[in-house]
Amino acid sequence: MSTLLKLKKVNLKYQTDKESIKVLKDIDLTTKKKDTISIVGESGSGKTSLIMLIGGLEKATSGKIFFQDQEITALSEDEVSEIRRKHIG
Repeated sequence: MSTLLKLKKVNLKYQTDKESIKVLKDIDLTTKKKDTISIVGESGSGKTSLIMLIGGLEKATSGKIFFQDQEITALSEDEVSEIRRKHIG
């Protein structure tokens, strides 16, 4: 079965005036078509941030995200929007 989603060493941080906040660090994830996954964790653990990255609504600080073997982290905002419209919802 082919890979639907793949994250390689994905990091996300937010910069404030005083500090850099690491939200996600070196996330690796691979899912196949028809896999069922759940994302669980404590409040503030980065679940929503991860979903925003997967959906192409947020840009990773570093790392790569692939959807159906296409690297979405290398695409323009318009190209990511088109993938989201066609495949994600």
